[in-house]
Amino acid sequence: MPGGGREIGKISSAVGGRENSPGGNSPDGVRREVLRRRIGSGALVVFAALGLTAAAWWALRPASDPSVPLPAGIEGLGPAVQRLVEGKATAVEEEPGNPDLWADLGLAHEANGLWEEARSSFAQALILDSDNHDLRYHYAVTTLETGDVEGAARLLEEIPPEAAAFPAAQQRLGLIRLELGDFDGALEAFRRVQDRAPDRAAGFVGAAEALLRSGRPKEARPLLDRALILEPDHAGARYRLGVLQSVLGEEENARRDLLRGAASEVRLLPGPQADRLQRYAVSLPGRIDRAETLRRAGRLEEGMRILREALRDHPGNVTVLNNLARSHLDRGELDEAREVLQRALEAGGGWETRTVLASLELERDRPDRALEEAERAVEAAPQMALPYSLRAQALVALGRYEEAATNMEEVLRREVRDPRAYVALGVLYEGLGRWIEAFRLYHRAAERWPDLVPAQIGLADAASRLGRTEIAEKALSRIRRLA
Repeated sequence: MPGGGREIGKISSAVGGRENSPGGNSPDGVRREVLRRRIGSGALVVFAALGLTAAAWWALRPASDPSVPLPAGIEGLGPAVQRLVEGKATAVEEEPGNPDLWADLGLAHEANGLWEEARSSFAQALILDSDNHDLRYHYAVTTLETGDVEGAARLLEEIPPEAAAFPAAQQRLGLIRLELGDFDGALEAFRRVQDRAPDRAAGFVGAAEALLRSGRPKEARPLLDRALILEPDHAGARYRLGVLQSVLGEEENARRDLLRGAASEVRLLPGPQADRLQRYAVSLPGRIDRAETLRRAGRLEEGMRILREALRDHPGNVTVLNNLARSHLDRGELDEAREVLQRALEAGGGWETRTVLASLELERDRPDRALEEAERAVEAAPQMALPYSLRAQALVALGRYEEAATNMEEVLRREVRDPRAYVALGVLYEGLGRWIEAFRLYHRAAERWPDLVPAQIGLADAASRLGRTEIAEKALSRIRRLA
């Protein structure tokens, strides 16, 4: 095969594993998208409940008869949500001066993604109980979700070290400061997370990213090593280790870790009232979203418990069954995943069920069976990218690299905004010795996403192979600046 055996591992890493499951994005891409969405929506600037300015007090002042926030069209959210929210609202109406009841209403809204109503409820609760730092944390979270990034940061800064919410608040504060380019401030916040949560990877990964972005890679390495000792499956730590290795010239290790961690997402520490939030996530979409959030945070058992409860209320729901099977896959419980997927097929599961089945067969090292399932998914949903991606993974495992590249081209046609598709196809082109095509692909990706390290690494490699020394040097310079 052109390109040599060294390329085969890169191809498998680029298009293999569960990184291609729905919802996967790089941590940088996820946070940029969230920040863009939140800033775009706009919101009231929030001041700390203590020491309010006159303008802030006017914005947040309690009405003499504060109205209870209820979402429009609550009937359409399902009977479980309606019963929960209306029950909490009735309690508030009967005792409007009780901050605990306002907080409870806010949690009911928050658990089901009703961010505006949740924020209004927490605002009223905080006015009535300004020293409650659990309330301040939830007010900050909902403030962030409704668009006010700066206001959320100020609220998080008000939470003192002795508060139970402090580690989760500092992690969110660190993430905000990273996005705003305040790397020193982010590093301080993540170091406080390390102090309060030394058994979790969150503080070490966040601090490592702040160090990498501020040009201190050598200081970041022991933090990433520590994070992977604490949580060996932490894809975010793996991705940042790949960035570090690329700076240090450890090319092969860098490619492997960058691709293995490309779909990582932020693992948020649980905040106060996490258990109650889980109980209150009673809408089917709310339960599914909550379970998926927990899955991405590595809290698989908690997420699976929510999905099992959802199945009791919605037996045979294919989406719940697919997500439950995916969680079993994450835990390496392949027989259990197969059993759940069989139930999904019997309930009418379509192309999404087939994609999870394809992932299962890949995990079992049965690429021929994975290819069969991916083919069925492609036939059922030819407009979707994921089935082609899984078909490419199976073809790579079978040594059919030209066909794999053709399928990744189909992925790229359907996901032109997914940087991972560019990288995966570029790696396949490299392995096939198609360096001009790889160069063009990496160059396009590097122009669209100049901060995408794997694209810059691929561009440097391809440009060097083609004798485009100036472009290779510019790409290497960009990689150093990014680190």
